[in-house]
Amino acid sequence: MVCVFEGPKQQQDISRRMDSLRQKEERIEELEEALRESVQITAEREVVLAQEEQARSHAEKQVEDLLVAMEKVKQELEVMKAKLSSTQLSLAEKEGHLTALRAERRKHLEEVLEMK
Repeated sequence: MVCVFEGPKQQQDISRRMDSLRQKEERIEELEEALRESVQITAEREVVLAQEEQARSHAEKQVEDLLVAMEKVKQELEVMKAKLSSTQLSLAEKEGHLTALRAERRKHLEEVLEMK
């Protein structure tokens, strides 16, 4: 769009302005591309962050469930300990009674042998 009536100085000025305008347009394109990349990176990070939050929440739920299960097992263990203690006491009593019966039997056998 150079006008025929313009002088060389005016043409240089127009050329400089056109170059400046082109440079500004290139810079705008660069900045737009950088902004698109930044938005893309931010979106990807948000997705990763959401996934990590979901995984953390799931892990917390699993830990909570495991703690509840562990408490149940502890309670069951206490019940089993009480039963074991009772069973051991009963066994000790029965073993004592069995030992006494064996001693009594031995004594009777000895008496029978002495009678013969």
